[in-house]
Parts: sequence; structure tokens; C-alpha cells
Amino acid sequence: MRYFYIADNKGRDATVMAISVKSLPNPELGYKGKKIKNVRILESSEQKTYKNLKKEHGETLADAIIKDDVDIDFIKTGLIVSQTNRIYLSHEGLTMKQMPKIQEVVFDAKGEEKKRSEPKNIEPNIRDDTPPIKWTGKFFDKKEAIRKFVFQRSLQLQHTNGLTYDFLFNMANDLQKKDQLMFVGAGIKGIEPLIFQVNGTPMRGFLEGRTDGIKYKLLLHLSNMEIKLP
Repeated sequence: MRYFYIADNKGRDATVMAISVKSLPNPELGYKGKKIKNVRILESSEQKTYKNLKKEHGETLADAIIKDDVDIDFIKTGLIVSQTNRIYLSHEGLTMKQMPKIQEVVFDAKGEEKKRSEPKNIEPNIRDDTPPIKWTGKFFDKKEAIRKFVFQRSLQLQHTNGLTYDFLFNMANDLQKKDQLMFVGAGIKGIEPLIFQVNGTPMRGFLEGRTDGIKYKLLLHLSNMEIKLP
């Protein structure tokens, strides 16, 4: 749950809260009445890698595999892997003692490097102390939006009191009458992408409203990818 400001088509703003919309659970896999679960298993041990086997057996490695199955660790292979730790390896395959230096590399459409720089923290612009999310006045037909943008997640906006109920209900009602999505943005001018957390992915926002009697649902659909023909 998070709180932020949002403005309506008249420029009025209010603090609202948003929760992530939960998707329907995936169907459970089963076979003959028994549930199937995914697990990670150990494929091989470090001693059985090609590099170590080649070092130990040399040119007779192929014969050793055929005759004695030296490439299989009969004790460790097939064990279920539970918790693991991430380690970084150098280009020589050795464990690094400290975190590597990270650089941001930008490539053009041809795959050629354009620039290289140190990564910088991207501050969020959707908080309770930033300018409100604003209507841009640009509407999208729902069918058109689905074909044009890849929606990653959706947030449901909820009221915090009676005044914000009326505020959000009217927004949802206006959008339902138009049967369209409203393109929204962040920043003073309302044209910036939405960033909800430090170093978060910039998202484009689309408001959808639905009402049923005194009930309403106001959804903020988020997308970071536009589909374009090559």
C-alpha cells in the first residue's frame, strides 16, 4: 500500500492510496490426482565439470566416461537445491572477493555502443511530497491501448475518507462514460513517466474507471514498453 497525490481533469488534487491488483492464481499442475511442484536439482558437482575431468583424465577422458561414468557424481547429482547464495566470478572463473564495478552501457539500434557512464540513482517522482499525477487530456481507446502498449502491472486507487471517495468516484464515472483510458503523467507539467521507488523502472500510466451504483473501481495501468512495427 502506498500514498500519493493525484489530480483530476479540473486540476484538483487529493491524497489517495493505491494497492496492487492481484492476478488470478495459475491453475495447479497435477498428474493422476497428485500435485506437481517445480524444484531445482543439482546437475553436477564442481569436480565433474569438463575442465576438471579433462585435467584429471587428459586424452583418456572419453574412454573413462564410457567405461566408468566418471562424469556423473552419483552422490550429489539429483539432490534438491533449496537456498543458494549469489557469487560473482571473474573472467577467469575465480570467485571475486568484492563487488564488481558496475557501468551503464547504452547501445543504439544497430547494437553499437553509444556511451558508457557510472550508474546514478534515479529518485522517485511519485510520493506524498511530489507534484500530483496529472491528466494529460490524451485519451486512448481500450482496444487500441492493449495493442499498442505492454502493461506490466496495475494499481487500484482507493479513497481515504468521504471527500476522496467523491473525488475518485467522479473520476471513475467520467472515464466510464467515455469508455477510454486517460494517459497520465508525473512532474510539474504532468509529462514525465511515473517512478514509484528509488531506481525504479519509469512507467507510463493509464487510468481506467468503472462504476456500479455507489461502487467504483479506478485502476492505474502501468506500462514501460510500446509495441512498434519494425
